[in-house]
Amino acid sequence: MISSALGFARRFRLRKRKHFLRTQRRGQRLTTAHVLVFMAEHRSHHSRFGFTVSKKVGGAVVRNRVRRRLKEIVRLNRHAFPNRHCFVIVARPEASQADYASLTH
Repeated sequence: MISSALGFARRFRLRKRKHFLRTQRRGQRLTTAHVLVFMAEHRSHHSRFGFTVSKKVGGAVVRNRVRRRLKEIVRLNRHAFPNRHCFVIVARPEASQADYASLTH
């Protein structure tokens, strides 16, 4: 079993479609070259994150690689995100060509 310090614990994840949609509808939008980030306030004491990687990004292998990279970036930098917010991170098609270092910016 993975320690919660090393993994991406359930309490930090958005899991239901309605939470994704609410964050996207109510949230502020930040656009970068590789991702689109929606941020909305939430009652929880910690931040929660959801990841969306559509078929526009690529096949299953590519989508999973992009999703894993984004999750790892968030896991390592979770302290940099404000508390009491929900984040939905949507990968853009350009993310499939990006390496790990360029996704962090």
